Amino acid sequence: MTIALISIFSITSCRAQVSPLYKADPDLPEGTYFKDMDNDLDKFVGTWKWQNGNDEFIVVLEKKEHILDVDGEYYNDLLIGEYSYIENGVELANYLPNLNDSSILVEEHNLTLLSILHKNHHPICEECDITERRVTLLLHDPERDWVPARITLRHVMENGVEKLEAFVHGGGAVVQPNENAPTWIRVPMGNYVMVKQ
Repeated sequence: MTIALISIFSITSCRAQVSPLYKADPDLPEGTYFKDMDNDLDKFVGTWKWQNGNDEFIVVLEKKEHILDVDGEYYNDLLIGEYSYIENGVELANYLPNLNDSSILVEEHNLTLLSILHKNHHPICEECDITERRVTLLLHDPERDWVPARITLRHVMENGVEKLEAFVHGGGAVVQPNENAPTWIRVPMGNYVMVKQ
């Protein structure tokens, strides 16, 4: 029986394929591992902060490796994270403690990697080098589940300081649960320059 299990595992392992994350191809066979071979995600890991007067936006990102997707078909390296947002000194959202909650599944975090972007992927980055890679994450507001939002991040170095150029934007059609429901999440749409803490 042990030999049979080893044989089955060996056959499965031989068929498993590893592919670069930035080339994630859904036509590859089930069981493929989309690995961050070039460490594109590493530069986004950490705590990032934007501040303008009494307004503050903090994003904390972590890299997770070899995570089975929700459909159980592929393995991926991911960026996940949480955020807080303060407007006029009033805290509107703070999900940073979720990163320490082991009961929260990887895909349930309020920031999760959606895709790796190249220069000409939407949103287009005129300043980007042709080999530069950015990321887009789903930006979830638990109090406004009906509003799809995204955040696109570009890592830059400016005078030796690591920064993220962040663009918060829409992620699709909004289907309001009622006519008085807000049509945007609590983090305002727009551009933010975040400094690594």
